[in-house]
Amino acid sequence: MELAALNEAFDHLNAQQREAVECLDGPLLVIAGPGTGKTQLLSLRAANILAKRDALPGNILCLTYTEAGAEAMRKRLIELVGRDAYGIQVSTFHGFASSMKSRYAQYFDRSASDALITTLQQKELFDKLLKSLPFGAPLSAGTPQGVSFYIDAMVGFVSKAKRSGVSYEVLARIAQQNLDAAQWLARHSTLLELAAEKASASLAERFEAEVERACAMAPRELKQPIVSTPGIYVPYIMHLLDSVRRTELVDERGKTGGYAEIRKAFFGGTNKDGRTFKVVEGSERLACACEVARRYQKELDTLGLYDYDDMIYDFVHAVERNADFKQALQDAYTYIQVDEFQDTNGAQMRIVELLCDGVEHPNVMAVGDDDQAIMRFQGASIDCINQFVDAYRPHSVVLKTNYRSTPAIVALGGKIAAQIERRLDASDGKTLAAFKPDGDQTEFAECCFASKPEEFAALAADVRSKIDAGYIESCADADEAIAVIAPKHAALRALIPYFVRENIPFAYRERQNLFKLEQMQTMLALVRCVVALAQGREALAASFVPAIVSSPEFGGDHASSVRFALHARRECYGDWVRAMRETDDARIRGIRDDLMGWAARTYSTPVRELLFDMASRSLGYYRATDDALAAVRFNAGMRALVSFVEGELEGSRALGRAVRLPDIVDRLDAAQRYGMSVDASVDMGEAGAVRLTSAHSSKGLEFDCVYLVDADDATWHKGATGGGLYPANMLIHDEKDADDARRLLFVAATRAKRHLAMYRAGGATLQELSGIVSTCEVASSVSGVDLALETDWRDNFRLDTPQLMGLVDGRRDVRTLSATALNAFVEYQLGCLSSARFPEANIVRLPEAPSISLEFGTLAHAMLEDVVNRVMGRQGVGLAEVEAPFRARVARLDFPPEDAAKYVERFDRVCRTFVPWLMEHAARYRRIAEARFCVATRGGTPLSGYLDLLLVDDASKTVRIVDYKTGFDEKVPAGDKRQLRFYKLMVERSPEFAGYTVKSMGDFYIEPDKKSNAVREPFAISASAEEICQLERLVDAVWHRIQQGQWDTSAFEQSERYAEAVAEREHVRSKADKASIMQRAYEQWLIENDDR
Repeated sequence: MELAALNEAFDHLNAQQREAVECLDGPLLVIAGPGTGKTQLLSLRAANILAKRDALPGNILCLTYTEAGAEAMRKRLIELVGRDAYGIQVSTFHGFASSMKSRYAQYFDRSASDALITTLQQKELFDKLLKSLPFGAPLSAGTPQGVSFYIDAMVGFVSKAKRSGVSYEVLARIAQQNLDAAQWLARHSTLLELAAEKASASLAERFEAEVERACAMAPRELKQPIVSTPGIYVPYIMHLLDSVRRTELVDERGKTGGYAEIRKAFFGGTNKDGRTFKVVEGSERLACACEVARRYQKELDTLGLYDYDDMIYDFVHAVERNADFKQALQDAYTYIQVDEFQDTNGAQMRIVELLCDGVEHPNVMAVGDDDQAIMRFQGASIDCINQFVDAYRPHSVVLKTNYRSTPAIVALGGKIAAQIERRLDASDGKTLAAFKPDGDQTEFAECCFASKPEEFAALAADVRSKIDAGYIESCADADEAIAVIAPKHAALRALIPYFVRENIPFAYRERQNLFKLEQMQTMLALVRCVVALAQGREALAASFVPAIVSSPEFGGDHASSVRFALHARRECYGDWVRAMRETDDARIRGIRDDLMGWAARTYSTPVRELLFDMASRSLGYYRATDDALAAVRFNAGMRALVSFVEGELEGSRALGRAVRLPDIVDRLDAAQRYGMSVDASVDMGEAGAVRLTSAHSSKGLEFDCVYLVDADDATWHKGATGGGLYPANMLIHDEKDADDARRLLFVAATRAKRHLAMYRAGGATLQELSGIVSTCEVASSVSGVDLALETDWRDNFRLDTPQLMGLVDGRRDVRTLSATALNAFVEYQLGCLSSARFPEANIVRLPEAPSISLEFGTLAHAMLEDVVNRVMGRQGVGLAEVEAPFRARVARLDFPPEDAAKYVERFDRVCRTFVPWLMEHAARYRRIAEARFCVATRGGTPLSGYLDLLLVDDASKTVRIVDYKTGFDEKVPAGDKRQLRFYKLMVERSPEFAGYTVKSMGDFYIEPDKKSNAVREPFAISASAEEICQLERLVDAVWHRIQQGQWDTSAFEQSERYAEAVAEREHVRSKADKASIMQRAYEQWLIENDDR
């Protein structure tokens, strides 16, 4: 840029901007609030450096947090500097590290052949490592799907650790310091005893005094930080002391709400059994996570892999170990500018430190705004700004003029920012003033609706009216005219159908997951069904058939889907693959022929060719549809699927053969099993369209009019609330705090230039806006506004019309009543939904994919049956002879080997603990395993069921009923108690046990306690004769309703019984007690309204 042109640009700068642009030598810190022109400032300063200093474009390094920010700076530099701008290095931190590795490869240890680990590979690796932990270890828990519970937590843990720049060794030492602190406090203070007492004002005062005394007496090594890096953690004892000092334990009215918050935050356990320090459990998890993370890094190195955060770590490591590399960088980059410094993490800060290390008065500039620090969830820390100030003592400039928004919007933003509790000293005096004159909006109101459909419909209508009134044409840039900003993408996706109905053009990157994309469900079911058929796994194939035969792509509709489901149930005993072969429906037989043809080609046809052949029906359907959005989504889904295939083809070298469809399905199943998202995002938009964006993504953008949607307090403040692996005294922990929500709200609100509107459905006013904005309650008068965003193939099997419900015949379709069926009918849900859905769940009954937990339970039950019959019976077979084949069958379960191995471990624990216990406790009884009963009540209701074990005492004519339970959940649902009483009813009504009395019924937990490895105490109940008579009346009433097809029991909620239950619930506090009251009332109503 010529000097004259540069001077002309200077003329448009205010005093603070000019001060920053002309400060070219030495460290500089600029605090730049929203709309203060920092992008212009950064670009002008770079131009000024080139004009007034002995520097070439290549000597200037500009770093920022996001690629979008880098692109904006690059664009502005080109406008100001011209061709020289292309020589300035403008990059994200990751991009810079990657480019330096390419340029200075000799300094990096990692081989050029090393590959970036994929998300799926990373999850599989963590799954393997977590499953290798000893049973009962802090992170050894699994999920019902057979995967480790802490996989995602470990991914986040490792990423944050690397971004913070703190080693796993240091984190492990922090965990140990926490444990030592908790142990010291338990021994040398009465805090645990005080926390177990009933809360009162006097107790809060004693508690506060004890915290002060104990923390003062604590050893110095428990109060001194292990690491000096700011923004990492506070020693636990100091964290406790600081939290108590900052909290008003007892308010002016004598209420102890503050004390209750402290107790909830720091203490676990119960008053009855004793209190514990929560930090103990958290720190044990942290220590375990560090060990798993070390093993993870070792595995990566062995496999020649690295993860995304290793890119910066490798760069830092290379610079730290090679003085000549550091010198080369410092010679190359004599001027450094870092934008969005508030979003910098510890590892990125280390890059800045290394580039300035040993340089006296380094020419480094940091630009940021702590009020806009919204990336803490990704490891960013505003303490990096403090670290910058402490390290370099920079000249500081605070930009105070907002050029974006009207005075009213600037003032509103200032009121939000003033509520942020943790603000930096460097921001002192940062009170923004608007450059623009007053606009036509000087006050703000929120519109509150009764429901989200009404909220979305009203918002869309308001946007439509603005467009019709020429609002977009009145704006300087049509692409920056109107935006809708939401805290989460879910609200934006839900809003789209309302925009479509109003014919509003919108721009949105719709973040879609292949597995959840409605338009891809048929295709995913197809590929999985075909592979299962090719492998001879008909039970698995059957679980995908409903989605295929009901799909519109294959000519399916609601009525034919229900009819086929009933055909499969009645004529083929639930075997849907057989039902396809035997049906009279030519369409479904044709689908079967296609499936079998594709299955025959599964191992011989190239995977892409077979995929597009299978997709031909869907492609034709979506090309012919009038729903353009559905067609776009299907195309995006197919691109995502093909991209997934391409990624797997790249890895085919490891297979030593060509990739085929079963390989793709295996990878798809693994991705879905680990909850991984396969990106099928859709970019939608056109010039002048309304922008839909999340609050996080809105950073750096500006619009004439902004709508904040879902702007209620609970939604905006909702975030991560635990489940992470960093204890609460770690400043990089995962929980979202109030300041995070305030900063995000500040960013969203300050995107508006002229107009700002807020919409919410129910809930409460955002606490930050309470008393600042008025509320307009909108009466619920909108009809027909509820538009379905998505449908599900399961909807085609809903019995949601009288005609479809008429296809069900209770007398034909339900031959006997089981305990499971009884519970399914009588379990009360609001709206009496259980009985209404009974025909779908228990008669139509769609097939489900095999589950490892269910198959393990089946094998465990079968093994225990053999123990009772063959080991304890007359055969006298050895225990090892019975256990060995079942152990082998568990090991061969048709699931991933590491999952099966975990269940083998669980099986062995059952054999070591429960089996000997069972043999000892059952020895003195006559034993009947897997007892089958078919009996009738006095009213003639046929009952049936299998009982796991009966322990019979013929001398006293008593029976004990045993129901085996796998898993570790010891909470006993009400349905379990009803089930056990049902078993008692069956036994006592059976001819075989005439004259016998069931003395007790119980759940035997066959898996021992995780920690003690001891057999858990069985749950046992008894039942009086009156309780059994009452149950028998309930059974008869339910059976009669099923036989008559009386599925609708909603009249209960208009009955006196219901009203009495509602009144009675007001006198109890616990949710369980409230549910029990309503359940009893519902059952009594069913009995009283049996019209036989």
